[in-house]
Amino acid sequence: MKENKKIIGAVLFFLVFIACFHASSSIAMQPNLTSIKQGDAKEESPGHNITSGVTRQIGQQQANAAASKAPPESHNLLIWSAKGNILSVTNTGLFTSYLQKEIKLLPDNMPGTLEKPFILPGETLIVYGVCKHHLPTQTSVLIEAMAKDGTDLGSKIIPVSR
Repeated sequence: MKENKKIIGAVLFFLVFIACFHASSSIAMQPNLTSIKQGDAKEESPGHNITSGVTRQIGQQQANAAASKAPPESHNLLIWSAKGNILSVTNTGLFTSYLQKEIKLLPDNMPGTLEKPFILPGETLIVYGVCKHHLPTQTSVLIEAMAKDGTDLGSKIIPVSR
């Protein structure tokens, strides 16, 4: 199971690397611009319309800026779910959510541990170390939210869905 996760992780890393490389190489190959006015772009050599290239470059820059400014509330979009004797968390947001690996289940202050201190958009992680006999009586999770740079964003209590 862990080998499958490692393989999937390696494949995802490779795909992200290729996407980033492709985006950076297409931006680097943009022609030199002398002026841009209301969507018009003029190339130094006449006869070529590169408006779509400029739009693509600006769109990529906006996407990069948005990714670097992930909202600190992204942990509010985590869905904590208990099914059977397994507790899991899913990131339903558009940004990576960062938090301490150690969590507490309430009301019993029961500890649990995440595999890593971040959850990618759309990713689901299993919480390890949870007592299967006490899990049915736990109603919420206490997390320590963090920013990407490791800055503490404070504690949050999030309900557990069933």
